[in-house]
Parts: sequence; structure tokens; C-alpha cells
Amino acid sequence: MKTLKKVVPDVDNYVFPRFDSLRWVPVRYRRILPLSVMKRYQCIVIGAAQGRLTVAMTDPVDLSIIELLQQVTKRTIFPVLIVPERMRQLIQHIEYDEQHKKTVMRLWYQPHLQIRAWMVMVPMLLGEKIRGKY
Repeated sequence: MKTLKKVVPDVDNYVFPRFDSLRWVPVRYRRILPLSVMKRYQCIVIGAAQGRLTVAMTDPVDLSIIELLQQVTKRTIFPVLIVPERMRQLIQHIEYDEQHKKTVMRLWYQPHLQIRAWMVMVPMLLGEKIRGKY
């Protein structure tokens, strides 16, 4: 990763890369871990190569989380340190996208909702008042 900024030693002299410039997570990596796992353990998959997952974590020193992720994904985990505030922002963004996707999918697979949405949206776009019930 070309934007890897710093390397941070922890108390036991383990060295963890620190990723300060992470702004978004590609969709293909968002699906590897369930949102509930990301929220509970404060970790997000941000890359994958050669059977190894790069995981941004707020606490990469916690080996129990790394072991759990290895069991869940059946892959080796390469931990990267990220500040808690950035993690919170990324998880909120993923959560928003998941909610938006559900709304879009509901409209797509339920045609009566599409028709109703159009009946409300067209007059609004044309600047007309909405009359009656739909």
C-alpha cells in the first residue's frame, strides 16, 4: 500500500504499520466480515493478497481478536493500526451504505413501492403539490 504512513512500536516491541490516510473501504472488502463483527471488534478488512487479509484495527495488540478473525475468514491476518475516530467514521459510512442498499433493493424487488415512489417524486420534481393519498 503506497499510503502506509508510519510504523508504530507497541510496548512489547512488536511493530504495527499505522494507516492514517484511510478514507474509504472498497466494497469487495466490506463483505468479508459482518458489520456486527466490525463494530464489536473495531476492525475492517482493507485489503487482500496471497491468502492474507489486511485488517485495520484500533487495537492490533489484542491477539485474541486476530485469532478470531483468522478462524472466521480462514485466512492469515495482517493487522494495521488505525485511530479510533477514523474507525468510527468508516464503520458509520459502511453502515449508511448498508441501509441505503436495503432501501434500494426493497424498491427494486417490490414494484408497487416503485410505482408509489414515482407517484410522489414526479410531482415534487415538477414543483406541484401532492394531492390525495397514494
